[in-house]
Amino acid sequence: MGKPILQAEGEIDKCISHIDYYVENSERFMEDEELKLKNDSQTGIITHQPIGPVLVIMPWNFPFWLPMKSVLPPMILGNSIMMKHSPSTPLCALALDEAFRESGFGKGEY
Repeated sequence: MGKPILQAEGEIDKCISHIDYYVENSERFMEDEELKLKNDSQTGIITHQPIGPVLVIMPWNFPFWLPMKSVLPPMILGNSIMMKHSPSTPLCALALDEAFRESGFGKGEY
């Protein structure tokens, strides 16, 4: 997309750190949470469930970081993702597609 190599490498490093964070913490994020109600004699449970498809429309300036930042949290909760990448960065979109497939997702599963 025209970034200097050092900036592009920094963006990829940031993506890797973000992925590592979610891999390490995803089970904790999915745990139910007990909630004490007003009078302390009753409790409730907050549970995390998918809400459905999530549409992500990406700009051109951070073609790897912004998609990773936007799609990982809803994917961890089991939502499907529809991503419209910027037409200015088509090769980045193809690289992300390839990365998701190499990670074990099939076509249409992410």
